Amino acid sequence: TLNTSTHVVVSYGPRFRDVTLVRGEAEFRVVADPDRAFRVHAGPRQVVSEQDESQFVLRRLAQDDLVLTVVRGRISVPAGRSRVPPSPSLLRARVSVGDHVFAAAEGGQLGPAWQITRSLTAQELEERIAWRSGLMIFSNEPLEDALAEVERYTPAKFIFLDSKLRTLRLDAQVRIGEIPDVLRVLNESLEIESHVRADGTIELSRGTNAPTIPSAVL
Repeated sequence: TLNTSTHVVVSYGPRFRDVTLVRGEAEFRVVADPDRAFRVHAGPRQVVSEQDESQFVLRRLAQDDLVLTVVRGRISVPAGRSRVPPSPSLLRARVSVGDHVFAAAEGGQLGPAWQITRSLTAQELEERIAWRSGLMIFSNEPLEDALAEVERYTPAKFIFLDSKLRTLRLDAQVRIGEIPDVLRVLNESLEIESHVRADGTIELSRGTNAPTIPSAVL
């Protein structure tokens, strides 16, 4: 299942099942085949489903930056290769290097030769795969990040007239591509007013009755 703006190349044969994720995000439901592992190639990394039936989502954020979500089964990620070792900041974030096996309800961020892994709650798992049902679910998400996700599915662009709005936290469920629904939620939950320009750009500002945002959130 392909998400918006996704491009894959499929290579199937008697001895192989290979997919290259060129860009975007896709969900894969894999039938077990002991003679043909299922491999997804994305930049310098591979994601492999071997013996078990599996279901997973892979998103390509950038050339060397991936997000993996395993819904069921077990997924192997062979060690990547990079001439540049992980930076000190990545090491402090407890990245791992080498081969790694993800179990169901686990996710991770994959770099060229490292991965950050963690278990996902049922709510986090639901949020990550909600796009399959045409939904976006935000749970305590910074507003700037939430609207960047909204922009992924629509040509609309948001502008913050008050920079303090960026760090407000959003708890909401909206339908993908439904900008009026998004604007309604922003007004009802965060008292944010919106103005749509002629070119489609959407200006966001604090409502007249909205409480002052403390500087501590900056």
